[in-house]
Amino acid sequence: MAWLCGLVVLLAAALPARAQSVAAIVPRIEILEPRPGQALQGSVRIIGSTNIRNFHYSELAFAYQENPTDTWFLLAESDQGVVREVLAVWDTTTITDNDYQLRLTVLTKDNQTHVYMVERLRVRNYTAVETDTPEPRQRNRVEAETTPEPTQPTFTPSPLPTNPLTLHPRDLTYSALKGAGLVTLFFVVGSLVLALRNRSA
Repeated sequence: MAWLCGLVVLLAAALPARAQSVAAIVPRIEILEPRPGQALQGSVRIIGSTNIRNFHYSELAFAYQENPTDTWFLLAESDQGVVREVLAVWDTTTITDNDYQLRLTVLTKDNQTHVYMVERLRVRNYTAVETDTPEPRQRNRVEAETTPEPTQPTFTPSPLPTNPLTLHPRDLTYSALKGAGLVTLFFVVGSLVLALRNRSA
């Protein structure tokens, strides 16, 4: 009975290793490193697998993340399928800091094409490296409401209309003389009237 328990223990210990070896030989195409969105500096090892069935050859290339002209730059090519090995060493110091993407293409012997992409790779050799998970910018910012202070009313004086009755010094002299003449006339007339009354009496 003891030997049976020992056999079970040995089988249980062997199963994970067996599972890993099976997983390693499952045909697949992938890039394990670098990861999408990762910041890259200097020489970067690109690790992946190309061991799909009927493998013919593989090609690894990079391009700008924004690539409207569909222009790709070759990094490496191989006629051997690999499993979790270095596909190429990418010297990022020879390119400008920007966002890039990787493309792993595998062509099979029956003329089928398989493509694996890694996007948003941030090459930052000459500029500051952002965090891998940048916080979103706060767009809904609440600002304190301010009540405008009451302002004193301002009055602008309206210009007065011009006076049409404008007196000239010559007019004043004329009026004064005219008044004096009338007073003298009334005095003379009154004196004559009194004189006539006294004579008739």
